[in-house]
Amino acid sequence: MPFVSKLWNEGFLKDNVEMGVAGGEPTLLQDIPETCRFLEEKCPNPTVMLLSNSSIKKRTEEITNTFKDLKKIKRNLYTSIDAGTRKTYENVRGKDLYKTVCQNLISYAKNNTFDVITLKYILMFDHSNTSDRDIFGFLDLFSKVAVRQKGIMSMTIDCDMLSDKEFDEPMVAAAGKLHYVSEKIFKTPIVYAGGGLILCNKRALNRIHQIENYSDAYKKMPKTMYEKLMLAKIQVVALKYLFRKYRKNLIRVCKYMKMVD
Repeated sequence: MPFVSKLWNEGFLKDNVEMGVAGGEPTLLQDIPETCRFLEEKCPNPTVMLLSNSSIKKRTEEITNTFKDLKKIKRNLYTSIDAGTRKTYENVRGKDLYKTVCQNLISYAKNNTFDVITLKYILMFDHSNTSDRDIFGFLDLFSKVAVRQKGIMSMTIDCDMLSDKEFDEPMVAAAGKLHYVSEKIFKTPIVYAGGGLILCNKRALNRIHQIENYSDAYKKMPKTMYEKLMLAKIQVVALKYLFRKYRKNLIRVCKYMKMVD
């Protein structure tokens, strides 16, 4: 807050101000609510982006209570999950907080806390999180958040930007399945940001090309029973999500058709 108020007093904060808060964990900053209210009051078109692990229930509730009273400020959440099971999450993050993170993300969506929620999956080159159990576990969480999220939902697929390794078959398959469900089933965008796949170099572009090719071919590929069951479950949720998303347009079309008749 002292830094933001100083910027305001010096005349640096004007129209279209965007404040990105990362960390460590930004929700641990005690004056985040105060700072957001300040931007809401002072700036014409403010945006707040929280790069949060969404693991602290008390802070999740406080952020929700703060944002529900703010009408002007645009609110974005960016959370990296990188797992679809409790065991993998604990291995990746060092703490068994997967269930808490899932509950907090669903709570954010239910309470319309953020205008945009982006869930990120960083694929590991050691294949520690590329199994179908993890990929579809994450996609199950993605679908549960998406169906409750009134605003925009998106996904980020990423990898270790410092690694010189090329994508092998398990990496391409895992990323391709994420891409398929996000773009083909939920019609939500893939945002290649925040890591190695955003770099506009030959390797990154080749990786994206591999992912998209797999996604395009995945529908006709042979699948395990587990894949079939999870895809069926996800597609049911996606229908609810898409109906709500396009409901207003459907109502407009129906009214128009009625007028024509």
